[in-house]
Amino acid sequence: MNRRLVVPLVIALAAGVAVFMVWRLAAPPEQAPVVAPADEGLGSSLYEKSASNNPAEKVPETNPFSAPTNPIKAAKTNPFE
Repeated sequence: MNRRLVVPLVIALAAGVAVFMVWRLAAPPEQAPVVAPADEGLGSSLYEKSASNNPAEKVPETNPFSAPTNPIKAAKTNPFE
């Protein structure tokens, strides 16, 4: 065979083997999935804690039409009028 043909084929083969080895070594090992028991879930304990504690009960009234409040009432009057 011609030397011009053999050298690129050997380089391509070596590069292919190197890429394959890096790909195989970089892949994470396969693990069996962890299954949680049916009565427990990811947020079951948080749900049980928050079911009795409703944060929406502590929200203040912010409707501007329910109470006649004027935030500008206590402001200083204009001395030039």
